[in-house]
Amino acid sequence: MKPLKILSMSFVTGLSGALMPGPVLAVTISSVIQVGFIAAVLIMIGHSILELVMVLALALGLKNILGNRYVTGFIGVVGGAVLLWFSYGMIKSAYMGISVPEANAVTQASTITNFDLILKGIVTSASNPYWVIWWATIGATYMLVSLEKSVVGISSFYIGHISSDFVWYIAVAIALVLGKKVLSDRVYMILIIVCGLFLVYMGVYFFYTGIKKFVKYGKMDKLKENKNV
Repeated sequence: MKPLKILSMSFVTGLSGALMPGPVLAVTISSVIQVGFIAAVLIMIGHSILELVMVLALALGLKNILGNRYVTGFIGVVGGAVLLWFSYGMIKSAYMGISVPEANAVTQASTITNFDLILKGIVTSASNPYWVIWWATIGATYMLVSLEKSVVGISSFYIGHISSDFVWYIAVAIALVLGKKVLSDRVYMILIIVCGLFLVYMGVYFFYTGIKKFVKYGKMDKLKENKNV
């Protein structure tokens, strides 16, 4: 897979995760109300720092197991299945009437420093079960693909992923600063559905490539056994 394709696919997949309401979104809304637009940027810096650590950890760990075709096949199958599961939840929530969280639904915090905001981005991300599951399955699957292009592939994946987070959360901050709901519930619902359908495509793709590795190398192992007999 070419670096540009890795970057673009990472962006869309990352956006699908960023769009779903969670602790990071709640803290961002609260902090923007209290501090202003800069809060969203600082929280995303903290979030991106944690994700850089995760990417490096996965890259170093995956290099050691990349030679095992069954491990990569397993990750592909599990990652694909989780993607399909997440896509189902996203599309279902959209049809059930998901809406953009209201600013006044979050309790305002006390005086917040820049360091506090960066730390909040790290802590709220790490404490989110969705984030942990995403990186353990989908993120690991993407890393396998990215490692084929070495540093360029990993960099493309990381840049594409964090760009989606910055784009979405900065958009939320702008909407709050302007004092009106720029993003309507209808547009939000459409974004959720589109990203959900994209995850269906990626889920099927990862699942298929994972199964393909098992079938392909399973046949090769049998041929080797027959030759040795």
